[in-house]
Amino acid sequence: MNTIKTIIFLDTETTGVNFLKDEIVQASAIKVDALSASVLSVMNVYIDATGKNLDQEALAVNGYYKGKWKTTKPALVESKKKAAFTIYEFIKDAECIFSHNAPFDKGFVYAHISKHSNIEMRTFPRYWYDTMSFAFLFKYKLPDFKYVSLDYCRHEFQIAIRRDNEHDALQDCYILKDVFFKMIKNINIKLPI
Repeated sequence: MNTIKTIIFLDTETTGVNFLKDEIVQASAIKVDALSASVLSVMNVYIDATGKNLDQEALAVNGYYKGKWKTTKPALVESKKKAAFTIYEFIKDAECIFSHNAPFDKGFVYAHISKHSNIEMRTFPRYWYDTMSFAFLFKYKLPDFKYVSLDYCRHEFQIAIRRDNEHDALQDCYILKDVFFKMIKNINIKLPI
């Protein structure tokens, strides 16, 4: 068994829940040393949505509105094409990626990169794991562990990072990192790290 040296924690904020029609408005990831949990590098991409039928309920969750990044973070906004390459370059050599609700984030990342670049999808990382599955282990193992959301896990594992009112993908990556390391310690899983 190979030893995992680094882990990437990835999160997206989107205009809805359907990766075939909705868009990423923020994609963030942190690359972490698997033994020390120290952050080695950070990726944070803002993309202004251009869709006509944006899901207002989804936008309320992350506090996004059409054109927000051009107004609030103009120097950080990337074109959809540039963002596709930025995301790909950060994750392409990943030993493993963790997301909370990985099918959601993976679907949006794959869809964004395939729509806005010529990168072949088979070159993507194969090892993409879902920490929500870990949370389900706690839910069924511990009677007082009631939910599987990242915010609930943050609270239950006493992660000191405060959540802002609006969802922020980068902030969620840091929360996810801390939740992950607390989870594997409490599950008594021996990972190859």
